[in-house]
Amino acid sequence: MASHRLMVRTGLIRQVAAGTYLWLPMGLRALRKIEAIIRDEFDAAGAVELRGPALQPLDLWRQSGRDA
Repeated sequence: MASHRLMVRTGLIRQVAAGTYLWLPMGLRALRKIEAIIRDEFDAAGAVELRGPALQPLDLWRQSGRDA
C-alpha cells in the first residue's frame, strides 16, 4: 500500500517480514500522539476504549478461507 511505502521511506516503520512492521522511534512517537488525540475524543464523547488481541486463533482464519 502507498501508506506503508511512505512510512518506510520517511523512517517511521521498517518491514521485518511479510506483512510485519516494526515501529521506529519517530513513528512510535507519532502513533502515541494520534492515540492521545483519539483517546481525548473518546473521553469527550463518553466512549470506552477497547483493545483486541494481537494474535487471532487459526480457526477464525480457516472459517473465512484466509488460512492459505
